[in-house]
Amino acid sequence: MHPHQTVLAIAGAEGFILLWDYVKKGDPISNYEYFKKEANRVEKHFTAIEFTPDGSEILAAQYNGDIKLMDSQTGQFKKLNTPLKTTDRPTRYAITQMVVSSDGKYFAVCDLNAAVSLFKKDHLNGDPMKPVEWQFNGKIKSHEIEISSISFGQGLDIEGNPMLRLFSIGKDRRCFEYDVYQSEASKPLVVVSHFSIEQEAVPTSCIWYPKKDSKEGLLLTANNDYKMKVWNPSA
Repeated sequence: MHPHQTVLAIAGAEGFILLWDYVKKGDPISNYEYFKKEANRVEKHFTAIEFTPDGSEILAAQYNGDIKLMDSQTGQFKKLNTPLKTTDRPTRYAITQMVVSSDGKYFAVCDLNAAVSLFKKDHLNGDPMKPVEWQFNGKIKSHEIEISSISFGQGLDIEGNPMLRLFSIGKDRRCFEYDVYQSEASKPLVVVSHFSIEQEAVPTSCIWYPKKDSKEGLLLTANNDYKMKVWNPSA
């Protein structure tokens, strides 16, 4: 969903991305078809899609673990110096979810291999003389089985400054928190903490539930027993 307009982005397995005004309704505003001739190629199928916080870009994840970056105004994919992908290995896994941080500087994905990958928008390789682009910034396979959901959160550091937090919950009934700022492309994501979140039910999704004027926000989860629970990851 567009952050500032009544526009919904929809991506299809057939290789299209369309923009639709859910207030005016009617026909799509735009309908971009990219892989029509290759519709039967599973690796080209889109599996997740998100707007950046300013609405200028659309991030579209694919079955092969690649992420495409699209200009939301022109519908054209942007050419990057380094392609966005979760791995360079021949064996790839489909991305199942993608989330973008509220400040627009990070996005994270999880895949069918129970791995979480983090991407950062910054000067290439940390060189201030190079252009600012999205780039891979670390990965980890922390869960034993499939990941159910991932979410960014926002808390306060020890000095009271805003701080991003990243979480994942899995069907192994565990929750992990990762250090966003200590991540590096050449190393696994740093795990801050992990804890069990269910005994019998299987967690299915999570979102951040902020507490006003507090360093300790809450993580809201849902499970397959149709129940919701809140957790304090800092406890």
